[in-house]
Amino acid sequence: MAKSKTNKVDGFFFMSITNGEVEVTCAGDDVMLSAAFATLFVDKRNKQLQGILGTAVAVAAAELEPKAAPKKKANPKQMNGAKSTEPFVKTRKKKAK
Repeated sequence: MAKSKTNKVDGFFFMSITNGEVEVTCAGDDVMLSAAFATLFVDKRNKQLQGILGTAVAVAAAELEPKAAPKKKANPKQMNGAKSTEPFVKTRKKKAK
């Protein structure tokens, strides 16, 4: 049996899962829908729902976290900004014409 809680919100959110496919339909003001979800988070009457929502937020945060850019390989022929007391010496010789 499904539990329902009614708050004064102008909008709706409906989610169904059929054969592993998640379908979400919602309408309304983003602030109002956010307030409705926040109400579910703090509702102490349904601990199971709090756990599900908490896990969903953690998964979503991990998915939305920016991926680290791959590090560029260091070029051993470049100084890479290292300061040295020795002057730079050119190692290439000029080609004869």
